[in-house]
Amino acid sequence: HLSLIHFPYLTIATSGGKIPGTLEALAIEAQNTGKSVKGSCKGKIRAPAIEEVQIGSFPLPKLHFQEARFAAKIEQQRLTISSFSLESSGTYLRLSGSMPLQAQTEMQMKLEMMPKPAFIKEQATVFMLLSPFQQVPGHYTIPIAGTPAAPRIEQ
Repeated sequence: HLSLIHFPYLTIATSGGKIPGTLEALAIEAQNTGKSVKGSCKGKIRAPAIEEVQIGSFPLPKLHFQEARFAAKIEQQRLTISSFSLESSGTYLRLSGSMPLQAQTEMQMKLEMMPKPAFIKEQATVFMLLSPFQQVPGHYTIPIAGTPAAPRIEQ
C-alpha cells in the first residue's frame, strides 16, 4: 500500500493540489525491452480525495471518495489511461486518455463529470465556470491538454 501524498508527479499534474489516498495495485504486468518499458496495471485507490486541484485556471470541486478504480498501460513513452473512475455521494468522475512519461510532451486527456443536481447547486460557482463543457444536463466533458507540468483546458 502506497500513500499518494508521496507521488511528486501528482502534485505537478494537479497544479499543486492535493490528492490524498492509498494506492492498492490489483495487477501489474511490465516488460523492459532495453530501449523502452511497456506494461499495464489495474488497481484501486482507497479513500481518494480532490482538494485545491486546478486544471489551468479552472478549479475542480473539492471531493472525497470511498474508492477509485483504474486501468492503464505504458507503451512508447506514453501512459494511456483507459479508465480512472471515482464516485462520491454527489458525483461520478471518469478520466481517460494518454499522457507522456516526459514532462515536456503534450497530453490528450478528458475528464467526464456526472454530478447530481444537489451537488451542482452546492458547488454552483465551480459549475458556472464549467458550463461551456456541459454536453447535456448533468454531463460535463472537459478536454485536458498541455503538459503534465502545465495542464490546460482545451476550449
